[in-house]
Amino acid sequence: MFGPGNYRRKRSASERIASGLDETSDAFGKLIADGTNNRADLTSAFTYSSESYRLYEQGERVDLRYGAGEDVFTDERDVYKLTPGADNTLTFQTAKRFRYVVQYGAIWSQALQISRELEAGETIRIYFDGSKPTEPFLEDAHGLEVTSEGAVMFLNRNGSRLREKELELARPLTDWTLFQIDFNWYGVGPYRFKQIYTDDKDRQQNERIGQIAVEGDRPSRSPNGRITVEVETEGESDLEVEVGSSGFVVQGGAGVTPTVRQKSTVVDDVSHSGSGEYEPLFAFRVNPDNNLVTMQVERVLPTDFDTSLVLNIIAVEPDLTDVDPADFETAPEQSAQASAFQLTTEITEFPDNDGNQVTSAVAPGGYQIGFATSAVEGQGAGRRKSALGVKRERGIQDTDYAVVLARASTADTFDVEIDTRQEW
Repeated sequence: MFGPGNYRRKRSASERIASGLDETSDAFGKLIADGTNNRADLTSAFTYSSESYRLYEQGERVDLRYGAGEDVFTDERDVYKLTPGADNTLTFQTAKRFRYVVQYGAIWSQALQISRELEAGETIRIYFDGSKPTEPFLEDAHGLEVTSEGAVMFLNRNGSRLREKELELARPLTDWTLFQIDFNWYGVGPYRFKQIYTDDKDRQQNERIGQIAVEGDRPSRSPNGRITVEVETEGESDLEVEVGSSGFVVQGGAGVTPTVRQKSTVVDDVSHSGSGEYEPLFAFRVNPDNNLVTMQVERVLPTDFDTSLVLNIIAVEPDLTDVDPADFETAPEQSAQASAFQLTTEITEFPDNDGNQVTSAVAPGGYQIGFATSAVEGQGAGRRKSALGVKRERGIQDTDYAVVLARASTADTFDVEIDTRQEW
């Protein structure tokens, strides 16, 4: 394998023109022009949010929101810095699983820089990960792997390295650089790798550095994935990795309307003690067997209530609840063959804003993906009830549980209608 100092020559003007003309069409011959559909706009200029990114250490989720991980992660305002230290693996990944659109090409990108050249035992990976939350990372993925010995492109399927191919970087990772990979999940075209950087003449260079494909066979099992940066160390290490912005676009897909279906259910006879704090009513999730289905909460609405209520849906870390995964079931109004929505009423604990596992809270943890209110006014014949379910259209990720909380000052038993929108 070649050494890390072997970087490819700059392309000639004719090569750059030919490449530019080729890139005006997607892999299926459709003109792209400016008709791209931006599915991700994750700028590292924003403060870290668990709604956008996740950090894992040795495969275990680090709850940065609640103050953990300060020794391995720093928000530097314009980048996120990973400092794994000795014998460690940090995996920094988008929270959202981006959806590939059939018959269109897709492009994902990631910017980064490392503090020094890699030494023996240190590895940087940049990849698009389609693994289930219950599987190890890289089970179904494609991307780039760089060590002190050089770089390879790779395709993984079902936990096996389907193919890998040596790659010559246009610039070392110690230079600030952007990697861009375009692909189509039909498996009939290559995964094309590009490195983008600024040269010594103040010009942006978009270098095509390689491509990889599998002849006569399928690539990864998953077309939907998360953009991932991973750093692995063996032995002592002072390596630092600065992670920049991430992007995912559908080429020529500006007018693409995804196939979505609304799925609704009513959860009967949930109750609140009247404590004035938030208490859990029920939880729901994306079915792990259908984890590639993207799901959004469209509306939550209380019904048959006798007191004023506030409903709040939060996305939380599963291990900060007392939910038994075996208790999740398909809603009775739905079908497991046509819905990825699963729910359970067997929940009594959820995280507060400090990450403590509690039965009630004034300020809940997680992040909000739905909200609704109800009001009861007047008495007797003049008594009026009203409810408002705010349409949020916020996604629930397959790495989270959604917990429906209620807050009321008077004890009550009521029903809750919940609508989701699923791209399936």
